[in-house]
Parts: sequence; C-alpha cells; structure tokens
Amino acid sequence: MDFSNFLAFEILRLGDYILTAQQLFWAIGASLLWVFIAWVLIRYLLPRLYEAQEVPTDSQNKINRLIWSMIVIVGVIILVQSLGLNFRIYEGSEERYSLYVHTVLQGLIIFQGARLADWLIYRFVIKRYQ
Repeated sequence: MDFSNFLAFEILRLGDYILTAQQLFWAIGASLLWVFIAWVLIRYLLPRLYEAQEVPTDSQNKINRLIWSMIVIVGVIILVQSLGLNFRIYEGSEERYSLYVHTVLQGLIIFQGARLADWLIYRFVIKRYQ
C-alpha cells in the first residue's frame, strides 16, 4: 500500500458521504494550526493590546467573548470545508440561489466581525476624541 492509496482509504461511509484519510489529515492539520493561532492571539496579542490601550476589564470581557465566538465559528468553517460537509441547506430554482452550510457560518463571522468593528470604532475613534 503506497501513500496515495493510504490517503484515498475510506475511513467512514454514511450514505453518499465518504470520509477519507486525506480529509481527516487535512481536518486535523488545519484544526491544530487554527488552535495554535487562536492560542497566540488570546495568550499574547490581546493582553498586550489591552495593556497598551488601557482597556477596562468589562470591555476586555466583551472583546474576549467576541473573539472566542469568532474563533469557534472559524474553527467550524475549517472542519466543514476540510471534511467536505458543506451540504446544501436550501436549493433554489437555480444554482445561484442555493444556501450552503458555509454560507450561514460566513454570515455569522461577518456579524461578529461587525460587532467587533463597532466596538473598535467606538473605543478608538469616538472616545479618544471626546
């Protein structure tokens, strides 16, 4: 068994869905990379930002919740894409009107990003020049 046959090996079959070793390796690798990036962000970058900008504790908690929700949603997007779980939720009359799982997750990311951008604009633009 060579490596390409090993990557094509079917680990799980549920109806039409087939999970291969390659998909599993991609999912594990991408998830580990994302966990490392999130760990660096939460452990090192955010505390330095809070200290440099003198962010109050209640605002830190709000930002941490927003960041954590974005980290979780992006993690789920990584898993959905790497495992091939991007199923069609709604099929319209044409292909361009179909709704997929990743579309809903991307909408959640945009919503959380807008909330974070709103807080940043309020904190760094409006409050600074009052």
